[in-house]
Amino acid sequence: MKKLALLAIMALAFISCESQERVAVEFNQLPAEAQSFVKTHFSDKTISIIFHDKDLFDKDYEVMFEDTSNVDFNKKGEWTEIFAYVDGARGDV
Repeated sequence: MKKLALLAIMALAFISCESQERVAVEFNQLPAEAQSFVKTHFSDKTISIIFHDKDLFDKDYEVMFEDTSNVDFNKKGEWTEIFAYVDGARGDV
């Protein structure tokens, strides 16, 4: 019985790890609130790539800029984390 329980736990862990999908998307595929935030606060930066991460419980987005700054958004388009250069130093907000 213990072996069966352990096997079930291992299978669930494997499935949850494998279920995450990270795909590149276009700017217009971001939620409207995220698009507005990027246009307002990062209009001087060039976007290098946008990722849409999907897993079993959540969907979020990461916008990466050419200077390696990036902004993470939740599925509603609300920012959750920002890494940006301020006065030549990279920091998180």
